[in-house]
Amino acid sequence: MQKTRILFIDDQTDFPVIKIIRQAGWKNVSIKKDIVNFSTPEIGAIDIFFVDIQGVGKALGFTDEGLGLAKALKSHFGKDKKVVIYSAEPRGETFHDAWGVTDGRLRKNADPYEYLQLLYQLSGLTNV
Repeated sequence: MQKTRILFIDDQTDFPVIKIIRQAGWKNVSIKKDIVNFSTPEIGAIDIFFVDIQGVGKALGFTDEGLGLAKALKSHFGKDKKVVIYSAEPRGETFHDAWGVTDGRLRKNADPYEYLQLLYQLSGLTNV
């Protein structure tokens, strides 16, 4: 938990689940409105990306916003990084390729417990 670096990419930077994740012991959790480059050391150091499907990905020109960004992150980093898609929208592009290549998906309003369980699973840790 101390070493795992987590980045939420969300145009709404006041996402309350981040505080709860930090309080649960995950210290390296940050949020950005968008990213402009995959090659920065900051982005390269991330272990798990949580990508909102709306309002992000625009800085890199993705017309399908967060879905395109999530797919590109997974394509760029492969198995080295985990990518999770989340959204407040009840309907998204159901047939977008990103759903099949990413490592998880959550409703944006899912209980913090669900986010924490997914973090444990993706990081290979057990919930103590």
